[in-house]
Amino acid sequence: MRLRRVTDKSLRKYRKRGLACRVTSEAVVALLRSHDLAGLNVEKDNEQAVRVYTKLGFEARMAFREGFCQKRGQAADGIG
Repeated sequence: MRLRRVTDKSLRKYRKRGLACRVTSEAVVALLRSHDLAGLNVEKDNEQAVRVYTKLGFEARMAFREGFCQKRGQAADGIG
């Protein structure tokens, strides 16, 4: 098997086919078989993802803020 680098450009041919909606919908159905609640996080400026999730019935509940902390004196390599 040959692995290729996945980029936004390489995924363009799969856009506008309803794949994100179908995959997310199936994942939610599977989760709800054994859980009472399904949730997700999405960056608010990711308009395409927000559109898919809204179509599936998800609603914005709260703002999400991500942050990091580290021990003093430790390098922050790989965090960004």
